[in-house]
Amino acid sequence: MKQLRIYTDGVFDLCHYGHGRVFEQIKEKYPDCYLIVGVANDEDCEKYKGITVMTMEERIKCLKYNKYVDEVLPNGPWIVTKEFIETHNIDYCSHHDNGVYNSDIDGNLYAKSIGKFFSITYTDEISTTNLIDRILNNYDKYIQRNKNKNKK
Repeated sequence: MKQLRIYTDGVFDLCHYGHGRVFEQIKEKYPDCYLIVGVANDEDCEKYKGITVMTMEERIKCLKYNKYVDEVLPNGPWIVTKEFIETHNIDYCSHHDNGVYNSDIDGNLYAKSIGKFFSITYTDEISTTNLIDRILNNYDKYIQRNKNKNKK
C-alpha cells in the first residue's frame, strides 16, 4: 500500500505548540503518512501577512526538530497549484480552515476543488500574534530582563 503524502504549510514564526498541534492532528488522522511541511519565504510573508521575527532559515531549523515532520520544504508556495501537487506527489493538503491570512487569499482552493483537502483545528489559545502582543505589552520588563542578563 502506498504511503500517503500529506502537505501542510505556513509561516511558523516564533515556533510554538500550536504549530506542533497542526502536525500532531495530521498524524493522528493518518498515522503512517509522510508529512511534508512547506515554509513560506520571507518575501511572501511580508507581502501577504507581515514581517516575521525569524528568517525562513531559522523557521525551517525549528521545524526539523519536530517528531511529526518527515520533510521540510523551503519556499512553500502561498497558493498550492496543480503543478505543485503533481511535482511533490501530494495526496492531500491540510490546514486549519478558519479563514485566510491578511491577504484574503485561500492558498488551498485548488486542493479543495479536487477533493484533496482536509481541515484541522486551529489552536486558539496560542499564536505568533499572541506572543508578539505579550512582548509588546511587557516591553519594559523584557528590556530590563535583557539588561540584567547582559550584566552577568
